[in-house]
Amino acid sequence: MTLQSDTNLRLGIIADDDNFQQGLLKLQEQNGNVVISFYPEIESPNPSIRAKRIAQIPDYVFHLCDFIMIRLNPKDKLILSLEAPRSKCQLNFTNEQDVVFFLRFVSSNVKLIHTDCNPYVYLFAPIDDDYPKIFSSTVLPQTKPHANYAVFNPNNYPSLFLQAETDQNIFSEDDFQKLIDEEGKLSSEFPLILYNKNIDKSILNKIWENLVLPNFTSMTAEQQKETREENYQSYLQIKRIWKSATSRQWHYFVDLRDLVRDIENDLEKHDFLFSHFAHPKCVQKVAFEILLTLSYWRWDTALYVNNLVEFLMPILNGFIKDATIDKILTFKDEEVSIDEIESQIFWCFFNFYEKNNLFDSVHPEKQPIMTTLLNNVGDIINNYFPDIRQILDQKHVFSLDFLIEDCRTWFTQSFNKDEIQKLWISCLSFPDIARFFQTFIVAIIYSLTPKIEKMCVLSTKEFESEFSKIKKDNFDLNLFLRNALEIQEIMMTPPKNAL
Repeated sequence: MTLQSDTNLRLGIIADDDNFQQGLLKLQEQNGNVVISFYPEIESPNPSIRAKRIAQIPDYVFHLCDFIMIRLNPKDKLILSLEAPRSKCQLNFTNEQDVVFFLRFVSSNVKLIHTDCNPYVYLFAPIDDDYPKIFSSTVLPQTKPHANYAVFNPNNYPSLFLQAETDQNIFSEDDFQKLIDEEGKLSSEFPLILYNKNIDKSILNKIWENLVLPNFTSMTAEQQKETREENYQSYLQIKRIWKSATSRQWHYFVDLRDLVRDIENDLEKHDFLFSHFAHPKCVQKVAFEILLTLSYWRWDTALYVNNLVEFLMPILNGFIKDATIDKILTFKDEEVSIDEIESQIFWCFFNFYEKNNLFDSVHPEKQPIMTTLLNNVGDIINNYFPDIRQILDQKHVFSLDFLIEDCRTWFTQSFNKDEIQKLWISCLSFPDIARFFQTFIVAIIYSLTPKIEKMCVLSTKEFESEFSKIKKDNFDLNLFLRNALEIQEIMMTPPKNAL
């Protein structure tokens, strides 16, 4: 749900003077604050006309920062009040949709903190500066009254698991060869057959090429070889542009110097990503040249930003076992020229970057897509997992904002390097990539629900603290991936017991 910065609601109001008035409530976001203006209904100046009209000048103007809480009315769900130690404003809404909209609008500017001390009171707290304000509009839909207590019953979801199987699914080179027909093309089983598989490292380079390079799966072996050669020549030509910069050009091209400095600094900050190589500095140099070439080639849409190397590593780790000054060692223990492997990694990463809109993922100002993602997750939980939704409500979870930081790190930092590679390949193998992110998050929440249910928390803040503890020891990628695929199947049928 996208919230407008300026909206109107029809309602009644009781302000400090205790007079009840009908009229129009105008909500406006101005410089990070919410201005609430009330325009009363007034009688028409023409006695022959009975219709009322809205005044042009507001009777009351409030600022959200003047209040410290929202208090719900236990006897009437259409009434709530904004309160401060010395002031109070009661709002009488005409329908539930306006109440939900008002709460979503408020929660996009402040956090609503709920405690068991009074289940009808929500205290205001500032939104962390680290998160853009729009993220906090991920308010979950309202559930039934607070008194309804839910207990998690895994038998309601027989196709889902709470413990992963110990057997690991291995996808070997022989398995890959079975997918290739007489012409050298891949069968229709690809890529779904790769989902949640531990792939033999010797074929990871082929897997990545077939996953992300356009039309690669429909090419014969000879056509693929020709495409690699064309890509190789194109890469050398692109790379030559910045390689051939003279010392004079280097001196006057400040942006290029800044770009080189930014990439070098970020690679140094992420040196731990290269620690498993025998010659980490040599592999870092390969990563540097790939990232610099991409930035120089696509200055407007792929200019390097901090942490982009984290997205490169799953692909790079699929091509390089180790590197020396002038050679790269593959997982088949073959020594290949650096430029040749750089070219293959570059084109895989470029297409991966374009296909998955990484420009939107790595630029903070482009991340309002997180709001849509978490709102869709909330709808899935509400429609298909109503008992889990009520358990979250019991634990004071009225928004999925606590997942924002996790969503940023699950695909780059939360698992080891092999698991992150497996996660990305599974994502690209999923029937619907956009849906994968939603079902994966729901799978994590489902898998952690038994732990969440045992929490003894009195506020949203306490829940966030406890959740950060339980997730450290209970992150099982195999379990999450299995459940994500099953949840996709569950969503193919209409919800039965939605809230």
